[in-house]
Amino acid sequence: LCPVHNSPASTTTRYGSSKLAQILHARALQRSWPADTAMRAVSACPAWVVTNVTDDQASLLIHPFAFQAPEGISSALGAAFLPLTAKQDFVANSNLATIVHLDLFLAGKFATVTGLREVLCHGFAILLLFTQRFTFGTHLTRTSPESYDLGLQDALFQW
Repeated sequence: LCPVHNSPASTTTRYGSSKLAQILHARALQRSWPADTAMRAVSACPAWVVTNVTDDQASLLIHPFAFQAPEGISSALGAAFLPLTAKQDFVANSNLATIVHLDLFLAGKFATVTGLREVLCHGFAILLLFTQRFTFGTHLTRTSPESYDLGLQDALFQW
């Protein structure tokens, strides 16, 4: 259930929640290691990549614009091999979220309670699909405001 509206969560909301959980877990894991460790817990976002997860109708729209596997893997390779600082823990194949300052639009209770946040996320996902090739690269970017919440990170990590 959607915690705000107490109704079934959309597929996009469930997918976004799983991505948030991945980022929260990686950040909590990183904090659990000794400060002087050379290991890094990093999250990677490949953007839209051709997979067999979508149904046939959605594939007709998504596949012509989505990255193929060799492009999709670049964020994971960047996460593995880029010399990252302690604050750099999210690598994406597109910097569109940084360009449009998506994190500013998603901040605050108003966007969540009114449903504006979900509308913005859907719109951004569609915009990303059609523009990701223009912003392709290995980019260190910020993530959603709640992904920096230490309490959420710890709660998920302890769970």
